[in-house]
Amino acid sequence: MHRTTGELEAAIKAYIDATNAEPKPFRRTKSADDILVAINRFCKRTVDEHHSTMLKTSESGLATISNDGAIGRASDYRDYMHARIRAVI
Repeated sequence: MHRTTGELEAAIKAYIDATNAEPKPFRRTKSADDILVAINRFCKRTVDEHHSTMLKTSESGLATISNDGAIGRASDYRDYMHARIRAVI
């Protein structure tokens, strides 16, 4: 545990100096396809969790689905978010 910012800064500098003294190249352990699959899985899980939370907190089941304030059913919002994620990936 560092008691002062000076001690912390000195420890960080010592770590960087030691690491840079014998640098090693970064090696990817996963392919680009594996990384994209993981990102897609994360995005889907995030949207599904958001959708689930909206259903629990909204008695009316309504959700905002656009920046201009248009309102639709929560399932419409989920479908909207899934389509946006698919467009990015």
